[in-house]
Amino acid sequence: MQRRDVLKMITLGAALPASVRSLCHAAGAHPASGYTLQTLNAHQNDTLVVMTELIIPATETPGAKATNVNEFIDVVLTGWATAGERAHFLSGLADVDQRTNLLFSKDFIG
Repeated sequence: MQRRDVLKMITLGAALPASVRSLCHAAGAHPASGYTLQTLNAHQNDTLVVMTELIIPATETPGAKATNVNEFIDVVLTGWATAGERAHFLSGLADVDQRTNLLFSKDFIG
């Protein structure tokens, strides 16, 4: 990899979060403050918060929990996902609990 390619990647990586935020806001995908869950129930939401924070932890920048990734996912599931996509996603969340119950006799969180 050449130095120029590395600099392009760094620049793109720095600009991407602002671009995604702007795109989501323009598309109406950013939940309003005081957001009420529409698709996820409380347990599904709690599971999603833990899972997304494991994937995008807080470092020098906010993690998934601080940036309300769970609410964004709920907005997408509610307004953009088809019924089949929504069912598939929720089935995957339920599978996480099934697997942890099988292995450890308890839910993923709880």
